[in-house]
Amino acid sequence: MGYIYETHCHTKESSRCGVTHGADYARFYKKLGFSGFFVTDHFSKGALISENEDITWKEKVDRFCIGYENAKSEGDKIGINVMFGWEFAVGPTHFVTYGLEREWLYDNPNVLELGLKDYADKVHSDGGYIVHAHPFRHVSSGVISIMPNHIDAVETINGANANNTWGNAYAEMLGLPKTAGSDIHDIRTKRNISGVISEVELKTPADYIEELKNNRLKLFDIPTFMLSAIEK
Repeated sequence: MGYIYETHCHTKESSRCGVTHGADYARFYKKLGFSGFFVTDHFSKGALISENEDITWKEKVDRFCIGYENAKSEGDKIGINVMFGWEFAVGPTHFVTYGLEREWLYDNPNVLELGLKDYADKVHSDGGYIVHAHPFRHVSSGVISIMPNHIDAVETINGANANNTWGNAYAEMLGLPKTAGSDIHDIRTKRNISGVISEVELKTPADYIEELKNNRLKLFDIPTFMLSAIEK
């Protein structure tokens, strides 16, 4: 079947909206037979847990990384690969960012003040990769913001079923690579479990980016009601 990966995950430790702890995700995805997953907690103005704490910028970044660290520590123990990324947002537009490490956040203390264009330009100049997450999630409210010239790929399957058909059409129109992720906040979620299947093992974010850029990933979407059967 190949190697199975989650690309979009939020932990309780590091995302205000997160419910499940990082280590619990590692056990959850290991039980489901996944080869690995990304922790992509929210790193943006108004969403960063430590944003208003009276601590240094470095301490804020370290505080942000706790969910990932806990997931990775448990993953290393039980044999599932945990990789690092984050989700940056301005208004309804969310950019899941891969290929940059904690040191990049250390070196960019003004990142929370950046607009989307400046953020994308900076990420790209430093070798990062941007997936536009759930681009049409807010379409029912009439609030969307698309930036076709500043993204590298589109999340065309989002576990929240966030107007995925529109997202797929958007990627097709732009000729951009497609990816999938659960956007999971809680392992008890009613959302579908979504992700990618790779023919080769993805050991680093760079491996994921390489397979995504070359359209070598298969996307999947598993209804939550099927999970009990998968877990047996």
